[in-house]
Amino acid sequence: MSNSRNPHQPTDSPSQKRADKTLFGSKEGDIVIAVMGPPCSGKSTLIKNMLPEDADPKPKPNPRFAPSKPSIQEYSMKMPDINADGRIENRRLVLVDTPGFNNADVHDFDILQMMAGWLKSAYHKDFEISAIIYLFPLVAGVNPQKEERYLRVLRKVWGDDSTERVVLATTQWEIAGGDQDDREAELRGGFWKPMLELNASMTRLYNDRESAQGLLRNVLENVASQEFVGFVLALQHELEAKRIKLHKTDAGKELRKELKHGFSLREAIFNILKRFFPPPSSDTASR
Repeated sequence: MSNSRNPHQPTDSPSQKRADKTLFGSKEGDIVIAVMGPPCSGKSTLIKNMLPEDADPKPKPNPRFAPSKPSIQEYSMKMPDINADGRIENRRLVLVDTPGFNNADVHDFDILQMMAGWLKSAYHKDFEISAIIYLFPLVAGVNPQKEERYLRVLRKVWGDDSTERVVLATTQWEIAGGDQDDREAELRGGFWKPMLELNASMTRLYNDRESAQGLLRNVLENVASQEFVGFVLALQHELEAKRIKLHKTDAGKELRKELKHGFSLREAIFNILKRFFPPPSSDTASR
């Protein structure tokens, strides 16, 4: 993946203009951290705990399993003091709350389109992502196999060349139950292993300001140590530099494959249920 940009800047499409509404003044030079993960993984809570206590606006975390309309939201703050060489001092920090796949009210491809629109707008406004934090809750109700499929899509969004900027954080330790250590070990040796081998980092995140602030410092120190403060995501490069339609990008093709797999599984379950619980005949229904 290249960081070079296409000098041709096309006219904004309607979808591009809709995406611009989510960009609250982000600009070139900002340090942008995108927070990703499944619904109810703690993305809004993390950003709330990273922001200053008097910040306004702040994200409003939803109660677990409460329905919410997915959107992309940005929250800005002054750069905190960190142990760095001055390359990112005096820059503005922008934390981005992104929607997760597997949302009960919105189709997964609409989620990908929302993310693509925001990334295209970022590309045109000449600001780049500096880091990605991916959250995964350890609670028993989250299906690791399903999230592994969605994570494959996200890996196509950011690209393997950017994986060293990714932090994989386990959340909801306070309510995870007694076997959370085993679940964490399964992630480390399972579907997170390829990313860890590409120099992604892994950490535990607790539901308090101290844990969130510590994660933020670690992420910013890593950003400051890189040759380039920001980077172009693989999906941005495909959409803008290569001019590939979303459904033909690596992320689009991966998501279509996963959606097809899910449809086939649902169809198989339906056929099994129909075999053992046939619908009533017309004679029976008329009685």
